[in-house]
Amino acid sequence: MPVHPARPVLPSRPCPVCGSDVDPIRAPAVVAYADGLRYLCNRECRTRFLEGERTHESFRPPVIVAPRKDPHTGIIRTHDPAALDPLSRPEQPEIHEVSPPWIGLGAAGVGAILSFFGAVPFVAMASAAATLASVIAAAFGSRLAQRDIGAAAWLAAPLGASLAAVGALLGTLEGAETWASLFGAAFAAAIVNGRIFLDERARQPIDHALANLTALLPEKARVPVDEGSHGELALSEVDAAGLRTGEEVLCIAGEVVPVDGVTLGGSASVLPHPAARLPVTRRAGEPVLAGARVTEGALRLVATRVGPERAIARAARFGTDAGPKTSPGVRRAQRVSFFGGLLAALAGVLALGMGAGLPAALSAVGAVLLAAPLVSLWRAATLPLAAAGASAAARGITFASGAQLERAGRVGVCALSTRGTVTEGEFEVMELHPTGGANAARVLSLVTGAENAVGDTPIGRAIARYAKSENVAPAMVRRAQRLPGRGVTALTPDGESLVIGNRQLLLDEGVSIAVADDEAGRAEARGDTVLFVGIDGRVRAVLALSDPVRPGSRAAVQRLFDLGIEVVLLSGDHRTTAATLARQIDVVNVRAELLPEARGDEVRRLRDTGVEVAVVGHPDSEDTALAEADTAIILGAAGAEGDGRTVALTTHDIRDAAGALFIAHAAREVANRATLVAAIAGSLVIVAAALAFAGPAAAALAGALIDAYALPSGARLLRRVDLRVPAPA
Repeated sequence: MPVHPARPVLPSRPCPVCGSDVDPIRAPAVVAYADGLRYLCNRECRTRFLEGERTHESFRPPVIVAPRKDPHTGIIRTHDPAALDPLSRPEQPEIHEVSPPWIGLGAAGVGAILSFFGAVPFVAMASAAATLASVIAAAFGSRLAQRDIGAAAWLAAPLGASLAAVGALLGTLEGAETWASLFGAAFAAAIVNGRIFLDERARQPIDHALANLTALLPEKARVPVDEGSHGELALSEVDAAGLRTGEEVLCIAGEVVPVDGVTLGGSASVLPHPAARLPVTRRAGEPVLAGARVTEGALRLVATRVGPERAIARAARFGTDAGPKTSPGVRRAQRVSFFGGLLAALAGVLALGMGAGLPAALSAVGAVLLAAPLVSLWRAATLPLAAAGASAAARGITFASGAQLERAGRVGVCALSTRGTVTEGEFEVMELHPTGGANAARVLSLVTGAENAVGDTPIGRAIARYAKSENVAPAMVRRAQRLPGRGVTALTPDGESLVIGNRQLLLDEGVSIAVADDEAGRAEARGDTVLFVGIDGRVRAVLALSDPVRPGSRAAVQRLFDLGIEVVLLSGDHRTTAATLARQIDVVNVRAELLPEARGDEVRRLRDTGVEVAVVGHPDSEDTALAEADTAIILGAAGAEGDGRTVALTTHDIRDAAGALFIAHAAREVANRATLVAAIAGSLVIVAAALAFAGPAAAALAGALIDAYALPSGARLLRRVDLRVPAPA
């Protein structure tokens, strides 16, 4: 068909499916991708294209990217438009199996064999040399652990085996020792190699879990750029590691969010955390966690945390955080590691003071160092924290720090907000009961108008839906004012006072509710929220609204009970409504008729009893109570800003809040049990070694048994969480 000469014409593009020429301006079908548009000749080709057919695709229009000015340095940066290929989630890392320390074990075996001929001085020196070679191999093989556990704990066992070998050699050369001391030193060196291998194997599941999390994060990020003077949006690809807090990031369908951030614009379906299987919608103002995958639409975010501060990456530092973020358990492990060397020195002085001689003193000091479970104590304190952080992050649960995780493990009381936490948070009007001969339609019209005038609220939305179903239009009211936790006041078009709220609000406004109290009591006995409507100083209607209990609330409360946590319900509803709601979830302790600011006072009183208190709620409605809590568990806030006492969830499911406390309690329990066993058993063996009741071989074997129990504590926690806290959908 000929084109009118006055109409604009662009160069034709081949249809990527059939190859026919297509005018971009008049293309019957267009598909938009991040690297440009695809123009198709008809809808059939579009369907085939979406199914994956690309027979004639050759067109890759460039994305025009303007120079980008760094907001922090002022430097103009440009980027290659060809680099803007769709970003994909990185492959899972390969974790190689830990190989047994064959070199160290072989050297120790040679030393043990030569020890049987230790009567010959040259052979005795060769045996000791083989033992020292085994120790050096052990220390070299574990050098990466030095960064985590410190030099004192890292060198304790290898140094102990070395001292035992030197002491055995000196004793043999002096004629006071037999082959048994050389054999014992070689045996201790073999045990040291085995303990290092056990340490590496015990760390592997945690390292694997952490690596799987960080591997989800993309290395590149898309940054929106204004093009020229027209303000048209273009995309620039930058290294995710170079992003800073406050910068904007754009993510489209199929991409993984590279930063923790808050949505500035757009609406998209995302898988909110690594274990998620069902997408949720994220809109402007809602937080998004790094590692979330966009499944449909596009999101424009402002970064709140970048680099190692992202919630999904913080878990790797839970055992090594410094300063106020260091957990008390880790501080205790640090002190034990520091004083371990002093204890060994005191053991040597004690041995010399007993006149045992230098060989015996060296053997005693070596035995003490071999018995000291410094690595076990350190790992028992730190690995459960890292394992708990990794398990929680994979489930969309983020802890602010290792110290916060340990603190959450001490929670003894959990206060639950009712609306939107225990309940769905979306009301439905069950009935409107007029009183005193009032016109129901007029009352509903005034109430709808007043609620609309004070903004978008769950109660307002429910009343608006009810009015629409009754074909009632909202009235135009004046001077509407919302009183949080109490209700709404306004003036009707006729200048009459209008009061909509709870009992206390109407009484404060001088409106008697006696005539409507019986009707309100019946609704409250059903668990409904009751609003009284007063017009011109008289009650004219009672509104009953239902907010059903969340399906998982009962299970969440039961999990808290199983942890030994007392549950308290905080509610702004009438005590009858709150008690009815509490009975549905088996909660006995109820604090009802609390205004938002009064809930903070109630949490403070709970803390004054000497127990750690957690509060579960939303920041917009429970900010006062959350601010007073020892542990604030905020629903749907993962990715947003938070203080050091925050546990943030990607979901609004109270079961995830209970899961967070379960993980924290389990981590603290596992860490405390392992450190206690290691400390008590290690102390007994150290005393026996210092008093020469246990030689280097026996001390090394006892230390290995302690390690066999304490080191896998983090791996045991991973399995426990997998069994007891299934990954949410």
